[in-house]
Amino acid sequence: MTTSIPSAGQRLSWNWSTLFFVTVFHLLAIWALINFSWANLAAAAILWWISGSLGIGLGYHRLLTHRGFKVPKWLEYTLSIFGTLALQSGPLTWVTTHRIHHAFTETDRDPHSPRNGTYWAHMGWIFRGKAQNQTWADMQRYCPDFANDPIHQVINKYYYIPTIVELHH
Repeated sequence: MTTSIPSAGQRLSWNWSTLFFVTVFHLLAIWALINFSWANLAAAAILWWISGSLGIGLGYHRLLTHRGFKVPKWLEYTLSIFGTLALQSGPLTWVTTHRIHHAFTETDRDPHSPRNGTYWAHMGWIFRGKAQNQTWADMQRYCPDFANDPIHQVINKYYYIPTIVELHH
């Protein structure tokens, strides 16, 4: 497995798709301020809670990464789709990165180690390197429990679609 953090003299490529979607998301946030309404604010707060708490916290992190509990498959897929709304990649990519993080916490192999600076630990790793673009081999290695699930493969590949669909409503 290759490292996903910068080492001395290493130049990491930009993750242009991540940079594009983060930029578009923030430009739309400016547009949202111009079109403010209490209903829109309530919808944003509800979607923020669904994506962050149910999708990332409960779905990607506790259910998929740590397998802390079991749910029916339909609920697992629903929580995975909720996680995509946070625009932090699909479930296979996110879980692979997080399992690597736990396996190599605060070492040179940790994808977002604070030892590489605050900027890197919080957001630099998202824009540079491979952490948001895990290889299929790494996904199979770190997610053997669901890497071959065809539904999760589709959710992972097209993780941005639920956000686009949501923006049109």
